[in-house]
Amino acid sequence: MPRYTYACESCGFEITERRSMAERDDLPACQHGEAFHPASHPMKRTLGQTSFVLKGEGWFRDGYGQKAPGA
Repeated sequence: MPRYTYACESCGFEITERRSMAERDDLPACQHGEAFHPASHPMKRTLGQTSFVLKGEGWFRDGYGQKAPGA
């Protein structure tokens, strides 16, 4: 299941939740505390980090995608 990051526009509090794609636009209410919000404020979905990471020496530097000699 994908992870989505939501941020409160009032106080900047962020949470990351695992949700189905059908639930991603159901905005949670900020629960940072009554001191910041007398009433619950809806949060906004933000861009978060992806789980895709290229590791190793690097595809470009290793010549990945170049034609083999003699081909």
